[in-house]
Amino acid sequence: MPASHLWWLPQNTEWNEEFRAIGAAPSVEWSALARLANFQMDLLRTERLDALVRRKFSDDAAAPPVDIRLAVLGSCMVSHLVPAIRVAFLRRGIRAQGYTNPFGQYLQDLADPNSALHEFKPNAVLFAFDARHMLGKIAPARDAAANSS
Repeated sequence: MPASHLWWLPQNTEWNEEFRAIGAAPSVEWSALARLANFQMDLLRTERLDALVRRKFSDDAAAPPVDIRLAVLGSCMVSHLVPAIRVAFLRRGIRAQGYTNPFGQYLQDLADPNSALHEFKPNAVLFAFDARHMLGKIAPARDAAANSS
């Protein structure tokens, strides 16, 4: 089994059937979705579960309040991280909403008080920078000197 299947969680051979039943139900309990999140799942199941949670609890008055408003800001594409983060919070019974900046535009989002980031009003921010952004550009002369040593 690949490590991406969350090997430390129990398996559920009926996961797909339970997922379909919850998806078809006119209403669903938050705890039923949290229960599904606590089984082994791969990336596809994670994405499907996240989409189901967002569909079932988008504007539902019965939905639990949003506990975490997480902004994931990065110098590279980070939108693929948000579903897994939301499902990880769901696993602990926490309802989370996520925001990501447009590609590489985190500084603009931070600086502009009228940006979508400020409108989102996060209560937590995760910065995800790629190595080149963190280290900056290395001068070619410096690389040549390092290679000649």
